[in-house]
Amino acid sequence: ARVDEVRPLAGRGSRPQISDERMERYAAWQSVVTRQEVDPAHVDLELITSYRDAFRDYLRGRPSQGSLEVLNELQVGSDPDGGHFVDPDTNGRMVEFIHQTSPVRRLASVQAIESADALEGTVELGEAGAGWVGEQDPRPETATPQVFEWRVPLREQYAEPRATQRVIDQARLDVSGWLLGRVQRRFARLEGTAFTLGNGVKQPRGYATYPAGVPGETEQTWPRIEQVVSGAAATVAGDGLLDLVYALKEEYREGAVFGMSRTTEREVRQLKDGQDNYLWQPDFQQLGAARLIGYPIATMPDLPAVAAGAVPIVFGHFGEAYQIVDSVLGMRVLRDPYTTKGKVKFYTTRYVGGDVINFEALKLQVIST
Repeated sequence: ARVDEVRPLAGRGSRPQISDERMERYAAWQSVVTRQEVDPAHVDLELITSYRDAFRDYLRGRPSQGSLEVLNELQVGSDPDGGHFVDPDTNGRMVEFIHQTSPVRRLASVQAIESADALEGTVELGEAGAGWVGEQDPRPETATPQVFEWRVPLREQYAEPRATQRVIDQARLDVSGWLLGRVQRRFARLEGTAFTLGNGVKQPRGYATYPAGVPGETEQTWPRIEQVVSGAAATVAGDGLLDLVYALKEEYREGAVFGMSRTTEREVRQLKDGQDNYLWQPDFQQLGAARLIGYPIATMPDLPAVAAGAVPIVFGHFGEAYQIVDSVLGMRVLRDPYTTKGKVKFYTTRYVGGDVINFEALKLQVIST
């Protein structure tokens, strides 16, 4: 409709005589301006007249006295007015939510096996008997060490994400590769959690799940991990950390690391000695190489925060203590586009096992109550 055809109103509340055809044209125009459907019988002639006056002022270079938006110009902010011509650049990087993963695999002993469902080995407990005798003394029989078997079975991980065939065919990225990459990351987080907290049923056994106690020299008393108290109620303490270090035999201390969550690291980093020096020794030459009482620190997100009765810190030689078993098959993917037409299933499996095999090589810090 031509807005300049609207004559000034004779007075407030009056309505000029306009044909039905023109009212329909005004209604169509007002629907565009107000972005909502307008019935011809409810055309706002005052709005149209005001818009006409504001538009004339705009063309003459005078500031408008009203608050109407001029819509007869191309602009990015309105799709009907040219916004459809401007597409966003979608080549920006994909921002990902960070999920922390346990570093136990990097620290532990890892062995791949084939044509078997478990890795087995032996552990020698006790030692051979011996003694001093004189030349004519009898030589009684001496004790022999006890040898027991340890076994780390393979456990199965699985995932079955699905995607429509259309999104696989038409997406601007490799949907299959992206999806399987995320599954692989999820597998890594699942196994890291199991290496710490797993109960051993259909999954690896975690080092933090064994009963507390000093490992003994019998098959029954061997599978336990010593817990050293912090010595300070509901918090960590420097003396408690020293007790933790020296609870570990010196044969294992070379290559030992501290493990704790980020929140525990923050509390430990604030500890000071009697001379007000921080126990945490930063390395300004190599980022991330800080040491606590001379030993490196690994962030283990699955360990709990510091609280009374909690076990938030581990110290030990993971290469001696924890055994990870992988299948040489690796991660296998079965692509199934047939079961559900129009959708593709990515049935993904992987075999991995883990368990403590040397209980002497790890110590846990329990927070005093």
